[in-house]
Amino acid sequence: SNAIKYADQGHVRVHIRGQVIGGQADLIIADTGPGIKADLQDSLFMKFTRTKGTQIPGSGLGLAICRQILISMGGSIDLNLTAAPAGYGGACFEIRLPLAT
Repeated sequence: SNAIKYADQGHVRVHIRGQVIGGQADLIIADTGPGIKADLQDSLFMKFTRTKGTQIPGSGLGLAICRQILISMGGSIDLNLTAAPAGYGGACFEIRLPLAT
């Protein structure tokens, strides 16, 4: 939902990579929004982290909760701006999920 909120009238793309790395599937979520400022990137997954001056409602808990859920499932989520497809220069997250056994 963050990608939809922050991309405003932009686009959000969800891409499942065809590769499996270490028993995990790769999922890329990218948007055409304003991106994430460099000074916020290190604390992005910490509770209550918000962009200063944003008019978008929220508490800054979404990414922290998302990361904890994925970790509890044996997965991960990271900001990966180099994985964004062409034309999607906003935020880009890489999610890894364990494959079912």
